[in-house]
Amino acid sequence: MLENIFYRVRNLRLLHFVWISVVLSEIFTALMNTVMGLIWWRRIDIDLLLIGSVDAFVVGLLVSFIVVVVIIEIRRYDKRSEESVLRAKEEWEQTFDSMADLIMILDKDHRIVKTNRAMAAKLGLTPQETVGLNCYEHVHGKTEPLPSCPHTMLMNDGKEHSAEVYEERLGGYFTVAVSPLYWPSGELKGSVHVARDISERKKAEKDKDTLLQEIHHRVKNNMQVISSLLNIQARSIEDKRLLAIFQDCQSRIKAMALVHEELYQSNNLSKIDIKRYINALLDGLASSLCRKTDIRLKVTVDDIFFNIDTAIPCGLIITELVTNSFKHAFGKREKGEISVELRQNGGIFNLLVRDDGVGLPEGFVPENTASLGLQLVHTLTEQIGGRISITSDSGTEARLVFEEVNT
Repeated sequence: MLENIFYRVRNLRLLHFVWISVVLSEIFTALMNTVMGLIWWRRIDIDLLLIGSVDAFVVGLLVSFIVVVVIIEIRRYDKRSEESVLRAKEEWEQTFDSMADLIMILDKDHRIVKTNRAMAAKLGLTPQETVGLNCYEHVHGKTEPLPSCPHTMLMNDGKEHSAEVYEERLGGYFTVAVSPLYWPSGELKGSVHVARDISERKKAEKDKDTLLQEIHHRVKNNMQVISSLLNIQARSIEDKRLLAIFQDCQSRIKAMALVHEELYQSNNLSKIDIKRYINALLDGLASSLCRKTDIRLKVTVDDIFFNIDTAIPCGLIITELVTNSFKHAFGKREKGEISVELRQNGGIFNLLVRDDGVGLPEGFVPENTASLGLQLVHTLTEQIGGRISITSDSGTEARLVFEEVNT
């Protein structure tokens, strides 16, 4: 009630207030003097009333002056506050409309509450014309909200969400981020929806991917040329030991070339489907090294994707170990089995290459061997930060434990 009275007084015209103050002072003084005269002198003293009237007039003017000064200051303060609020609102509106990002404020029913100029322009409307429109209809071209829409997900859990989307109606790729809006009571009100155009970045990434594919293609072709040159040169070599060295070099080059071929054919230029790669690698080794029809390859590989810095060393290690099994494990035997397993346990990978051949020679120490192939295996194991053990029990078994190399 006091606030209401203060508000009414604050908004009175100043002359009205002076007049009211003087009149109230006169009435109050007259009443007091009349009451006092009746109590003390049993009559109404006209002189006392006149004197009191003058006093009341002066007091009324004085009170009015003080209150008027206060009201003037209050009005000045109110005006400054209103100007500050209007200026802040104007600055916010200018900032909101000057943003290059597409910004919408949506309510709980996917209706547009407000858009900036950039968003309205994408829709071919003015900001005022967008108010009340359904986002899913006018932005996505759908008849109902999309379950994958960040705003829909926010309405379900009240959390921030983001996504990378292609919007045909807006003409490009966008990163979309939504943040919740709440009423003062804490109830979810809607969301702020911000979309940033990344079409140019997407185009640059596509161009980069095309360039990388071309690079991998050329590297693969160059390695195949080197392999072919080695093959041509090997035809004139009669020394079996030297010929075997040439063939081993060819196998290593093919293992590396195959990685680039896999990357060239893949949609993901940063990761290699290691299952497909190992199967292709072993098919090539079997066709070039297996002279016995009953040597069986058993391959078990989890669905794993490696970066190139892990895939190439891993492929070379498998090449060396399987090549050794083909060459030395079975002697004159016509039958045999070579197993290759690659399993994943969290971030740890376990590679197992095993054969059921004759095993390692007595007294053979893999770490101290002069064999280039096994030396290469140990060097590559160190390169990927792994640990390898080679044992001989009913054949030869090599077990490698490692993690993916961080690039």
